[in-house]
Amino acid sequence: MRMRVFLLIILFLLSLSAPCYSESEGDSMPGEFSTPDGMVYVAVMDPLAEENACKCINGFAQRDYKELSSYLAFRISCSVKVVFCNDIADAKIKIDRMPDFIIGKRSVIEFDDSKNDYNLTNIAMLTGKEGLTTLTGLVVVRKDDPAKKVSDLKGKKILFGPADCDEKYYAAIKLVQKAGVKIKKPQISPDCFAAAKEVASGKADAAVISNYALPLMYGCQTLEKGALRIIAETKPVPFVGVYAAEHIDFPALTTVQEALFDMVEEKKMLKVLESKKGFVEPTKALVKTPLGIETASTTKKPKGKRVTNTGWVDFGGGTARNFYSKSVPKKLPGSVKFLWKKKLQGQSLGGVSATEKYVIVSDKTDGGKVDTWFCFDAKDGHKVWDVSYPAQAEMDYTSAPRATAVIYDDKVYLLGALGHLNCVNLTDGTPVWKCNILEKFKGELPTWGYCATPLIVDDKIIVMPNSPSAFLAALDVDSGDVIWKTPGRLQGYGNLIAATFSGKRQIIGYDSETLGGWDIATGKRLWELRPEEGNDFNVPVPVKIGERLLAATENNGTRLYRFNPDGTINKKITAINEDAVPDTASPVVSGETVWIASPAGMFCLDIKNDLKTVWHNDDEGFCDHANFIAGDGVVLILIKNGKIAIAPARPKPGYKLKTLTVIKSKDDFETELWSSPAMIGDRLYIRSENEIACLLLR
Repeated sequence: MRMRVFLLIILFLLSLSAPCYSESEGDSMPGEFSTPDGMVYVAVMDPLAEENACKCINGFAQRDYKELSSYLAFRISCSVKVVFCNDIADAKIKIDRMPDFIIGKRSVIEFDDSKNDYNLTNIAMLTGKEGLTTLTGLVVVRKDDPAKKVSDLKGKKILFGPADCDEKYYAAIKLVQKAGVKIKKPQISPDCFAAAKEVASGKADAAVISNYALPLMYGCQTLEKGALRIIAETKPVPFVGVYAAEHIDFPALTTVQEALFDMVEEKKMLKVLESKKGFVEPTKALVKTPLGIETASTTKKPKGKRVTNTGWVDFGGGTARNFYSKSVPKKLPGSVKFLWKKKLQGQSLGGVSATEKYVIVSDKTDGGKVDTWFCFDAKDGHKVWDVSYPAQAEMDYTSAPRATAVIYDDKVYLLGALGHLNCVNLTDGTPVWKCNILEKFKGELPTWGYCATPLIVDDKIIVMPNSPSAFLAALDVDSGDVIWKTPGRLQGYGNLIAATFSGKRQIIGYDSETLGGWDIATGKRLWELRPEEGNDFNVPVPVKIGERLLAATENNGTRLYRFNPDGTINKKITAINEDAVPDTASPVVSGETVWIASPAGMFCLDIKNDLKTVWHNDDEGFCDHANFIAGDGVVLILIKNGKIAIAPARPKPGYKLKTLTVIKSKDDFETELWSSPAMIGDRLYIRSENEIACLLLR
């Protein structure tokens, strides 16, 4: 009996110490992964990882990356395994393929990348205990050496580190040469411990070691404390970076990047990774040495490689276009409070895009003759810049832009309803390049104009020119040059997505008659699916749910499809709901449910139970159109009639939706909210017919 009680106590204590992020509830989160073995591998080369360093100092060089794997597994709803290694080749041997992500010293990873052409992308940097993303090299001599400064080392034997360690090689050589010490051929020591031992024993006069290494040498008693003396310090260089492999698509990359950035709010994760601020963007790396020397950041984006912007930077939020934000609150605020509002001149169906600094929205000005794109300051709503061009045509809901501005790298891409495509700088709106896709590809102006927001994938901007010779066209994001075009039917009115099924990355969307997939590299059509009933407008965006695709249209209901091993769609419907028939609103997945607004009302469907209706509301105000943003266990709903609501992701039958009126009709003019909103933290940016408003949700 005592033994049984003892075992129960042990099991209870083990459960308390288990990782907080070991399991994920529901189906996959937005930005899912498709890997050959169903596993996401993270290769860790960080010299301060517990498995890569000694345990001589409590709380230092004991970073727990296994805990990070549990956290990522929870956030991306996929199995994550950490592999500790010396280099990428070592990782490939251990897992028998290229790892999906690599974490380690930036200079080491990029040196390896340059030699082997892995084409990695730096997506984040890890801050240390002081909040820095950098390290330095220390020039050390014996404690009794007469040298006081680097210039005293002329004619002396100085040991540098390997060429892939910037702090011990390039930055160190530059420091020494600047002091007037000539270096004909650097003498290299394989690691800091070996270099320090040579100096301490008198076999070398000086050495350059990493600034994190000296405490470890003293801690593990490799050297007697105080045996070496620091006489100089190099300029800082970036330290630990996170890199995505070439095969990771943009939605998946963005999901991981956002999960890493969100870690700043997880105190437990900050502690186990010995980090003050968690992961940050490479372009925001703070450069400051422990000696107090500040300089401009040395973190530069390698040519051809970019870091995805965070925020609501695309239709649906990010490159995954999944309308998900972890910031959706659990309940509505007690009252309506706007941070700021700005009047607009005309109706525009285009959505809002935003970062922490900028909010971008379209307008129709000069009596409906001109398209104008405004960039407002996110803090107070003052205008930062605007871009205008003549664009006059008779069209339902005016000929204002329907597409959402796409923020990518340091640029913004603006597509008007009449085909005007402008690429401008994000900070000031100055032009980079422009074209008119209607004229460029000899297309046919769609009845309701160009509606699809351009899709950016692999440095290509994908547009639908509505031309028999160019159903799709890929342009270079930097120059606007045509990379490829592919013939086909005329376009549908919905947005494209980029997704991977059965290991095949592809563009997925509608033409005027069918659903299809196209190769990202060439534009070649891979498959097509013709629904049983014709004449759909094909507006709602298809949604990736694990290895299945959800399609929802007004004449064919809401369906789920699987894919064949070659990445083509299996035309057999695996689940269907014939009541949920959206015509303009895109479905949004939240955990195990999918939310849909249609003329037949608002629906919540059970994904795991063949899309059966969990909850339905067909009251007059909830029919037709609504925009959804999925959160963690909740869904924010922006209804066409100017009201918002927050509901549980899986409401019980009969659940009464509580609403809050945020946009009121004026002067007998009924306000309608068609544009998709943007959400950044507790701010919801709403575009009504005559204004853009920043609503505070907390």
